Amino acid sequence: MPFEAIIGHDRPKQILKAALRKEQLAHAYLFFGDAGIGKLLTAKMLAQAVNCEEPVKSGDACGQCWACKQVENAVHPDVFYITPDGEQIKITQIREMQDYLVYRPLIGHYKIYIVDDADRMNLSAANSLLKTLEEPPGRSLILLISSRPRHLLPTIRSRCQGLRFAPLSLQEVQEEVERRQQRSATEARIVAGFSQGRLGVAFEIDPDGVREERDRIVNTIGIDSAMQGGILQVFSASEALAKGESPTTALTWLTHWLRDILILQISSKPERLMNRDRLVDIAQAGERCRPEAIIGLLEGIEAMRQSLQRNLNAQLQMDVLLLKIHDAFEAPLTP
Repeated sequence: MPFEAIIGHDRPKQILKAALRKEQLAHAYLFFGDAGIGKLLTAKMLAQAVNCEEPVKSGDACGQCWACKQVENAVHPDVFYITPDGEQIKITQIREMQDYLVYRPLIGHYKIYIVDDADRMNLSAANSLLKTLEEPPGRSLILLISSRPRHLLPTIRSRCQGLRFAPLSLQEVQEEVERRQQRSATEARIVAGFSQGRLGVAFEIDPDGVREERDRIVNTIGIDSAMQGGILQVFSASEALAKGESPTTALTWLTHWLRDILILQISSKPERLMNRDRLVDIAQAGERCRPEAIIGLLEGIEAMRQSLQRNLNAQLQMDVLLLKIHDAFEAPLTP
């Protein structure tokens, strides 16, 4: 599969194709971005382009030759993968890689190691890899894949050329889901929104299951009915979410719901809503909260996301957030 078959990620593809055309590949790359966004797929496409038997002039793989097919099927003798052994990538895995890299490629132009979830290397493995990055063997290419690049040693990051993979637009994801999976526009829109621009995640989502999950979370919080149950409902909802749902999942649906309310308030264009099938509920909720308050709530959700990464008390933070939502939607707006 050539680079052009990858949806989006134009900047990383352009950089890699230019390096291939000029024969100026770095000895190591760090592909970073959200999980399921296309980093590993791009690494495989680079492995194809590097070892392709009939590369095209644009710096891309043909996708059809014997070598390209071998990479696609993960059986190329010069392309290796390292994944966590249990919870970690261990030093024995890195040492095995180092032993192989000292030899010339068997049939290809480069020996390539793709290290997935590279941020899960233990300290011994990371220090061992650092030695290889400092003195890379000839005709070798190391590709680190990470959704948490800050968990890598700074010295490792500094010795790799970093390429950031940004989320695709929801429109791009929706169109691909409709095309490849023959989903309806409504189903594809919900899947695209929940995937947050991660095409690999979108293809694994069941639209019916996602819709049920959304309804359960929205109904539990009561934001669809302006939280008319009062303070008791707030704490009941917070406890239910803490016990039965991932806080991150709840925040994702809250974000989409509030975003739809804001879009309908500002633009009055229901075709732009992710949750268009709940248009009546969204319109009614919008009558009880001002746009500036919704913006503040969205900022609060993003702050909570950051706090959860630091392992702060999830239920306490959810209590505070739902209280703010309750206050914002407590009474109908007055002219």
